[in-house]
Amino acid sequence: MGQDNSAQVSALLKDAVALQQAGQLIEARRRYERVLALAPGQFDALHLLGVVHRQQGEPARAVELIGAALRINPAQATAHCNLGAALQDLGRTREALTSYETALRLSPGYALAFANRGNALRKLGRLPDAVDSYERALVLRPGYPEAACNRAIALLDLDAADAALASADLALSARPAYPEALCVRANALFALRRFDEALHGYDRAIALDARVAEAHAGRGLALQKLGRHGEALDAFDAALARRPGYWPHRRQRADALLALGRRVDAIAAYEEARDAALAAGADGGASEIAFELAALGVGAVPVRAPQAYVKALFDGYAGHFDRHLTEVLRYRTPGLLGAAWRARYMQTISRPSTWAAAQACAAPSCVPVRAR
Repeated sequence: MGQDNSAQVSALLKDAVALQQAGQLIEARRRYERVLALAPGQFDALHLLGVVHRQQGEPARAVELIGAALRINPAQATAHCNLGAALQDLGRTREALTSYETALRLSPGYALAFANRGNALRKLGRLPDAVDSYERALVLRPGYPEAACNRAIALLDLDAADAALASADLALSARPAYPEALCVRANALFALRRFDEALHGYDRAIALDARVAEAHAGRGLALQKLGRHGEALDAFDAALARRPGYWPHRRQRADALLALGRRVDAIAAYEEARDAALAAGADGGASEIAFELAALGVGAVPVRAPQAYVKALFDGYAGHFDRHLTEVLRYRTPGLLGAAWRARYMQTISRPSTWAAAQACAAPSCVPVRAR
């Protein structure tokens, strides 16, 4: 590449980085493409163009471009981290984990890679390892809000609601206007059965960002616990307006209708939820909803209830099970929900499992235009 081309490449890269940092992704993309027309193997242009494609919702193209950059220079930790983020967008979580761990071998003090590694481990169900990874990120970057928020989610999955609440508070101390962390904090309060406080938390999250469906659904669940079923129905409708095909919100809406005594409407809503679960490949969820329909006299009664259904039932109603069935739901389930189940499960269940969890406090991202 001649001296004139080299100067032009440098100028274009400088402009592209500034545009990307300013969120002007279309113009940044054009400049990176111009760089690659002049210098097809230019590492930074390939890498950062891949990041732009991911930011524009094109993770498959991002994987191609960042992978090409890493074939030119495999020693760049930030590029491995960004490759992991794009792979995670595609649901290729194990490959993403490998990319994050490669980034950490190259740069052991890379807090963002530890945080994203935690997200991948949590997705793989390795919750203690995920918590450890978030904590390593927090050692390297104290008060790191995304790591603290996502650690709170993993701690909730581990039934450690008090620790989750403290972790969400840490996230909010670093970033008070953080709707996802407010939602996760409310989830922790819900798990602790502090329903009034949870409701307030969901309201605060919605005030900051009304687009988050999980906050509306969590608000509905808290309202259900407080006996405010009409308001809960409105909250579930708000969640579905933001995430129409999500079967758990449809199921929650059916629960609210049933609690309001609208049995026919509830049956129709459960059937919609069951069909949405099947369409999403959530066979376990569909099985649970089929059992709920059977309890209402719709469809065949299964030989046994799905275990998750029983767990959720006793989680939510331990201590007032009979009153809830007769006074709130106004129906009696089949005989297989009788004393034998109560004796079997009551000793093993310790927390509600019907809180609405935010999937993550931030999408995995290493975005970096510069290494952190």
